[in-house]
Amino acid sequence: MPFLTAIPELGSSRVPGKQHIVRIRNGERSVVATANLSKRQAEELADRLNDLFTDRPQLFSPCASCGAALLQPPTGRPRKYCSPACSQAAYRNRRAKMS
Repeated sequence: MPFLTAIPELGSSRVPGKQHIVRIRNGERSVVATANLSKRQAEELADRLNDLFTDRPQLFSPCASCGAALLQPPTGRPRKYCSPACSQAAYRNRRAKMS
């Protein structure tokens, strides 16, 4: 099962225009990736994102500061922190322990 799932959510067909969205879901949490798409665009984008999420090896590790799950990049240096805020918090904790 992929870590992330893209789901096209289609709006009402009664109102013409672009009103469909693509939602990216991670278990209980979700975020709208893009909005104002046509039905075809939303479905194609969700398919492409799901292909991307499932084709890559799923390497996870916890954030060193908050413990959130990190999806590691396939190449390059592995990530230690989920955000710059967590990186800064870890730095401040290390500095406080030295004093």
